[in-house]
Amino acid sequence: MGGLRSRVLPWVLLYELASVAGAEWRGLSSSEREKLTRLVAKSRGWPANLSRRERAEVKRIVGKLDLHRVAREIVPKVVGRGR
Repeated sequence: MGGLRSRVLPWVLLYELASVAGAEWRGLSSSEREKLTRLVAKSRGWPANLSRRERAEVKRIVGKLDLHRVAREIVPKVVGRGR
């Protein structure tokens, strides 16, 4: 039974992460979500692919996300896994 639990638990954590992160994402306006999606795609993971103004826009939008809340809700579950 422990083997099954060890395989299922990561999926449960991924679900919880998606749920918490999704709530933050939905907290942005639709135009902010569209703009952030477009800029991240344009950057291809490299901030240098964006202009200074575009990087500032990404920072502004990401600053609206409560990433500390996401961490507060998820990290204790991940750290507590080893017990």
